[in-house]
Amino acid sequence: MHRELSCHVVSNSAKSLVIDGKAAKGTATLACLLAAFPPTARAASTSEFLIHCEATPETCKQKVLTYVKFLADGGFLDKCIMQLPADDVAAKLIGWMRKHPEYGGKDWVDCLDDAITTLKLCP
Repeated sequence: MHRELSCHVVSNSAKSLVIDGKAAKGTATLACLLAAFPPTARAASTSEFLIHCEATPETCKQKVLTYVKFLADGGFLDKCIMQLPADDVAAKLIGWMRKHPEYGGKDWVDCLDDAITTLKLCP
């Protein structure tokens, strides 16, 4: 059986990050997610992630938007979010993370999940 796997990370003119993955039996989603978020010895805490955001804001926004796209493509999030300005979505989510220091020691993805759940980003 021939399998095709492609994972393209593209930045369009609206400065949103798009990951396009295709493969037989759904392996592309996992491959693309691993490419965007390489495994590490341990997950970064929210505090560490926000320090990263201060140092490299564009990379930080790209990681947030990649995760949002992953959730929307997987059906875990309303796809209307992908029609919103990417910079606004990233700014709102990162802003929410900064306003909740109680997540400082927790995994940054858990904090981002709660930000996505709490904020009403789509009209």
